Formats: sequence, structure tokens, C-alpha cells
Amino acid sequence: MFLGLPRFHGLFIRTVVLKYFWTDQFRVRTSRSRDLRSSGSRYDVPATFTRYGTFRRMYYVPRVFNDLPNEFHDITSLKALKHCLRQYVTLVSSC
Repeated sequence: MFLGLPRFHGLFIRTVVLKYFWTDQFRVRTSRSRDLRSSGSRYDVPATFTRYGTFRRMYYVPRVFNDLPNEFHDITSLKALKHCLRQYVTLVSSC
């Protein structure tokens, strides 16, 4: 935060998570035959070949959710979600 204003990337993460946390429209679970190791991807991110493809919701929503820590996926209340988001965004934007 600079002068009390959030950075754009942190604001983007916060907006995407708050808008799409309760819906599964763009979050399609990865289908694997076996879970041998814990890979970081919970959701399928479609392949894109252009820059336009990375700006589409079907690409950036699962990507943002794959980058979140594991404790976000067990949250059940909006208040707890906002609290964790505030901590995560300040941690990410300070780097």
C-alpha cells in the first residue's frame, strides 16, 4: 500500500476472489487418474496461445485460485475470507 491505496495486482486478486469464491462457473476441478503428489493446481487452466486469451475469465479465475494458499479452500464465511484476503494481499503486494 502506498498512501493508503492498494496496488493494482492486490486489488485484482481481491476482486476476483470475492466475486468468484462462491461459484464454480469458472473453477473446473482438475481430473487426474491418480493423485500421486500434491501439485499446486486444483483447477484446470485452459491453454492460451495469445495475450487476449490470458485476459479472459475462463483463464484468469482458475489461475488466481490455484495461486492461493491451501487455507483459503476451507473458508466458510465471508468475514473469514475477507480477513485472510487482507493478509494475503498485503503479503503479496509487499514483495
